[in-house]
Amino acid sequence: MKYPIYIQTINRNNVVAFCPVLHRISAEGRDIDSALKALQEKFLCYLHDDDVQMEVIMLDGASPMWESTQVSE
Repeated sequence: MKYPIYIQTINRNNVVAFCPVLHRISAEGRDIDSALKALQEKFLCYLHDDDVQMEVIMLDGASPMWESTQVSE
């Protein structure tokens, strides 16, 4: 299943990645990559599914560097 992941830049050193479908799944990082990596780890712990895919959606107007990513261990 593909889950939408929203990325929002809070300030220069704080990015939040969250899934609106799974309300308790969110992660913060200093940049997009670190926020997504932390979110991927939470997805694996929560869903126990290696085939989960995330579709990245930027909320702050920036264009995403990728279309979607698959969670892997």
